[in-house]
Amino acid sequence: MSINFFSKASLVSLALLCSVGASAQVYVGIGTGQNRWQNHCSGRIVCDTNSPATKLFAGYTLDNNFAIEMSAFNSGSMVVQGGNDSGSEEKVKGFDLVGVYHYGLNDRLSVFGKAGFARLNESYRSLHSGGVMTQKTSTTSPVLGIGLKYQINKEIALRTEYEIRRVNGTSDRRVNTFTVGAQYSF
Repeated sequence: MSINFFSKASLVSLALLCSVGASAQVYVGIGTGQNRWQNHCSGRIVCDTNSPATKLFAGYTLDNNFAIEMSAFNSGSMVVQGGNDSGSEEKVKGFDLVGVYHYGLNDRLSVFGKAGFARLNESYRSLHSGGVMTQKTSTTSPVLGIGLKYQINKEIALRTEYEIRRVNGTSDRRVNTFTVGAQYSF
């Protein structure tokens, strides 16, 4: 069902992209930063919930305020020891499809908010006395974000953002991501 959803969402996005006027602009970018895994360490002795964040993104500006954006991201891994497991590692990567709303504070600085859906590919590996257990799942969950963008010139902008993605589709398990990056507009 979620693959069907993303197929439909991609077609709607393509139709919107083809229908916009001269104010439309394509942009690409890269971001790097830090992930913080939330509510993953209950009953654990050692739990490393910080991991590096990376993402590539591309978008289409519809007008001065609205854009459609897609990003591919890697949330690194979370490592835990103790509790019922001798040790385990969880990794998440995937892609987002979001709508973005920009509000200009002046001619160079703007704030933005974004909301949409993320397709998460999760892998889990646990080492315990019974052996090794591995599990891979794919889920679709909401993604929310806020950020700042500073326009250096017509083509180049710097941006920083904070995003929240649910893991396993539950509200109590999530990955919070802070990134700093650059954007190039064509």
